[in-house]
Order: sequence, then structure tokens, then C-alpha cells
Amino acid sequence: MADPGTVLAIIQTCFKVGKLAYQIQSDYSTANETLTSIARECDTLGDVLLEVEKLADSHDRVDRLRNNNKFKRTLENALASCHRNLDALLDQLKQLSPSKTPNGQITTWSMTAKFKFLWRKSLMKEYLDYLRGHVQALTSLMSVYQLKATRDIDVALNDLRPKMERMDEGISQLLRRSDRPMSSAKSGYVESIFHGPRSSVIPQRMQPSSVPSDTALPDPSLAERSFLQNIIAATPGQSEDQVLKSLKRIKDFGDADDYILAREAIIANGHNLLECLPFLAKIRGYGTADDYSEALLVLSAHKNDLQATFHWLSKIRALGTQDDYTLALAAILNNNFA
Repeated sequence: MADPGTVLAIIQTCFKVGKLAYQIQSDYSTANETLTSIARECDTLGDVLLEVEKLADSHDRVDRLRNNNKFKRTLENALASCHRNLDALLDQLKQLSPSKTPNGQITTWSMTAKFKFLWRKSLMKEYLDYLRGHVQALTSLMSVYQLKATRDIDVALNDLRPKMERMDEGISQLLRRSDRPMSSAKSGYVESIFHGPRSSVIPQRMQPSSVPSDTALPDPSLAERSFLQNIIAATPGQSEDQVLKSLKRIKDFGDADDYILAREAIIANGHNLLECLPFLAKIRGYGTADDYSEALLVLSAHKNDLQATFHWLSKIRALGTQDDYTLALAAILNNNFA
């Protein structure tokens, strides 16, 4: 059995994930809620892991729990599962480094477009769900640790174990879908922390390790105000209320990052909202929300040439069904827009 260094390594990985999630959000200036949630969940998970690490100091209960093989195995499996998920998530986030250029040297993309291209929305939400699962599992184990009667401990562990096994299997499937070799993940046996010398080295929380509750990305209100005034100047006859309603409609087409790409297209086309809105509305109507996101990537890669891009996408859409359009967009993205 090992010293608390095993848990300390997991804590360090947890803080690295939280810090990197926040850094990516800052670098890309993206209002991505999943990244924010990942960073904050890592803070919570890090705190729980620190409590697990402190178990080695609780000498009044260590001897009894050392002899409870069910508790040891359950905790070891929980830590192994947590480490696997954090390592895999850290690898995924590293691929989002702004220094990387997706699919070759595409220099016409904005930073937001590059992020949207690299971002794997559904996978990242699954990673986030499992982070929350680790918090719940380890918190439950800390509650079990406080129980006095062996029978109560066994009953609680019997209830926890199937849930943790299902979560671990889900993480294994997630890693396979993430195209990550299983051999490179932390797997198998994580030795107990209840034996061996106490480590005096506690990793210092990296600052900022995540997005603090009172911190957000830079306030975009001034830039948005300037954007609004430029649109009004470029579209005579449009009142501020009319422009705001049109922008609200564009915001409703997709998520916050889609709106940033749409803004870039409007700016590139001389802030002419009356000309841009119909094109964006038709592109949104061609398919799903994900199709719209991918179409905006195509638009960004083609220097925000709305007319040419719309003409091209309309021909693709006319060739088949909505599903065919979805597949065509995916093929275009996967083949570097060729």
C-alpha cells in the first residue's frame, strides 16, 4: 500500500484541468458554459480530494478502516476512476490549445471559429457529468467514513458500489469514444492511502485554478455598444430598438459562441444587418443547431463572404435531405473545407 502521494497526484491533475479550462476560455474569449462548469467542478472535486488525503491523519479510525477491505477497495476504485477521467479530460483540453492550428494552416479563421472547430461539445458535457459523479461518490465515501458501526458501513458500501461500477463503465466507454488508447489512461489498482508515511507535501492550489464565482470574462458591454452604433450608422432608417430585436433574433439562432461568429460576419460585411440577417436566418433554417454552428465555421473559413458561402450551402442543401446536409457539413469540416 502507498502513502498519500497517490491522492496528491490526482489533486494536482484536478487543479491542472481547472486552470486549463479557465485559460482556454480566456484565450479564445469564448462564453462557453461547459468550460466554466468544468473549472468550477474541479475546484469542488479538489476540495473533496483534499479531505480524502487528510484521512491518513485520522489515527482514531485508520486501524479499523484499514481492516475493512470493502471500504478500501471502494475508495481505491473511486480514486482510480477519478484519475482516469481527469487524465483523459486534461488530454482533451490540451488539444484545444490556441497555439494549435486545426487541420493544417487555416489562417483565415477567427479564434472563436478555431475553438468551435476543435470543441467536442457532447463529449465535454459527459466529462463534466462524470466530474460531478466523482464529487458525489467521494463525498458519499467521506460520509461512510464517519459511520461507527461496521454493519452501517457495509450497508452504505453495498448501496454505493453498483452506482460506482456503472459510472466506471461509462467512463471506459467515454474514453473509447474519445479515441484515447485505454493503455495510456490511469487504470487498475490505486493503492490505499491508509498505510505508509504521511507526506508533508500538499500541492498548492493553482491560481486561478478555475473560474471564481465572482469572476467572469471581460465585460463585453462597451464592445457591444460600439457594435450596435456601427450597425445603426450602416443601416439608415433602423431605430435602436429595431436593431436590438434583430440582434436578439440572431442570438436565438444558436449559442453564445455562434453569436460571436455571427457578429464577426456582420462586421466583415460592413455592419449591414439588413443584408446579413436574411442570410443567417436561411442558414439556420437549413438544419439543426449543430448544423448552424458548422455552417458558421464554413463561413468564417471563407473570410465571412456571406453571399458566396450561402450560395454554396444552398446548393448542398438542395441536393438531398436534412440528414444529407448534416453529413455533407461534417465531411467538409473533416476534409479541411476542400
